[in-house]
Amino acid sequence: MIRNLLRAIGFGCLLAGGILYVTSSDEESAGTDVRQMKEQIAQLQSELATAKQELAIAQTTSSVDKNPKKEATDSLPSEDSTSSSNQYVLTIEPGANSTVVAAALERAGMIENADEFNAYLTRIGLASKIQIGDHEIDSSMDHSAIARKITKPK
Repeated sequence: MIRNLLRAIGFGCLLAGGILYVTSSDEESAGTDVRQMKEQIAQLQSELATAKQELAIAQTTSSVDKNPKKEATDSLPSEDSTSSSNQYVLTIEPGANSTVVAAALERAGMIENADEFNAYLTRIGLASKIQIGDHEIDSSMDHSAIARKITKPK
C-alpha cells in the first residue's frame, strides 16, 4: 500500500513538473515577444514622427521651389548684389498660401524677410489673390512689384 502511494506521489510530481516546464517556457517566450513588439512600436512611432516632419518640410518647399533660374550660384547672395540682379522663376501650385510663397522667395534670396513680405501682402489685401503658375521674379524688385507680379492674372 505504501508502495502504491509513493508511486502515485512520484507520478504526480513528474506530471506537475512537466506541466510547469511547458507553461513557464510559453510565458517567457510570450514576455520576450511582447517586449520586442513594444520596442518595434516605439521605433515605428519615432520613424513616423520623423516622416511627418520631413513631409511638412517637403510640402512647403516643393510646392513653390520647382524651377529656380538664378544667374549666380546657389550660394548666399554676395554683398554687391545690388549692382547685379538675379532672376528666379517662382512656381506657385494650387493650395500654396502667402506664407509658403513668402518663405520660398526668402529662400531664393529674392526678399530679405518672409514675415515682412507676408504682412505686406495681408496689409494691402493681396494675400488671398496669389495666382498659381510660373512667375519670373527679379531680385531688384521691391515688395510692391513682386506682389503685382504674383497676383496678376495670366
